[in-house]
Amino acid sequence: MHQAASHRTTRQKRATMASMPKKPLNPGEHQELGAVLAGIRNELLARGVQVASAYARTGPNGAAARRLTAAVNALDDARAELDRQFFREFPETATPQTYYPGHDAAAVVLRGDLQRAIMASPEA
Repeated sequence: MHQAASHRTTRQKRATMASMPKKPLNPGEHQELGAVLAGIRNELLARGVQVASAYARTGPNGAAARRLTAAVNALDDARAELDRQFFREFPETATPQTYYPGHDAAAVVLRGDLQRAIMASPEA
């Protein structure tokens, strides 16, 4: 009985959250998100090449490379949707460079521990 009541409460919370008005991203948030997503895409592409170079492209050993390619494609779809949304919301200020910045403008996102490990490596 307790589990059913808890499930109903969760459903009610979701319904309430879904009906609440959403606050759209502002132009600065679009700019930041575009740079971060571009950086993630660049990293996924590089890791996909690394994996595809290390393992077969077909069969079970190629599954990771195929999934990385699928992740890049899914990210590209999300960026395209966000780009369209940005142009609908801010037609006077939106530019294609927001979600498709040059390689140098893409943000690099690293977790603290990974970043420290990379900086400490002899190759860095």
